[in-house]
Amino acid sequence: SVFAVTQIPLAIVEGIVTAIVYNLLIEYHKEGVIHYF
Repeated sequence: SVFAVTQIPLAIVEGIVTAIVYNLLIEYHKEGVIHYF
C-alpha cells in the first residue's frame, strides 16, 4: 500500500535525525553546556 511505502523513508529519516540529535546532546554534555543530564 502507499502507506507502507511512505512509512519506510519516514522511519529512516526519523532514525537519522534521532542519531544526529543524540550526538549533539553528547557533544553539548561534554562541553558542559547542558547540565540536565
